[in-house]
Amino acid sequence: MVSTDAVVTQNSGLILDFSITFGSSDFDFLLTDPAIGADFLGVSSKLMVDVDRPINITYQKATCWSTYEPVANTVYTTDAAQTNITIISAVDGSIIDTVDFDPSTEGGLDSTIGGSNLFVLTQNGMIVSVDISGVAARGKARPIMVFDPQPNAGGSASSLNGLGAWMS
Repeated sequence: MVSTDAVVTQNSGLILDFSITFGSSDFDFLLTDPAIGADFLGVSSKLMVDVDRPINITYQKATCWSTYEPVANTVYTTDAAQTNITIISAVDGSIIDTVDFDPSTEGGLDSTIGGSNLFVLTQNGMIVSVDISGVAARGKARPIMVFDPQPNAGGSASSLNGLGAWMS
């Protein structure tokens, strides 16, 4: 039976909640927290949220968005204030790698995965494509290209505010 009384959980370990990315379960997810980096959270059987693993991304400035990739069981976080992607193991919360991309793009906003590529919408409206196919085999992710999704908009896609991928 669905309750008419809301259960509100506020964990003191969460400082600046930003975005949620679910992983392989509806009861485990990553919450980006620009104050420290990110936190893996779990939902208990009593529907309470607990911090399972805080992830201190010491070099981050504003980690705000993330995307889960099930093949390698990893989460990719982007930093709105700088041009890097942090790759985090969804198994143990360890930082696997950091991928730097073109500094002229001014930081990563939203991101999505399509096939073996991570696409990152950047501050200046460009999209960075990163090949992530090697990560599952303990290899490296590598930036492939930067492209303008709206070339007829005068070099600015500032009207974009999100990404999605559809694969057939």
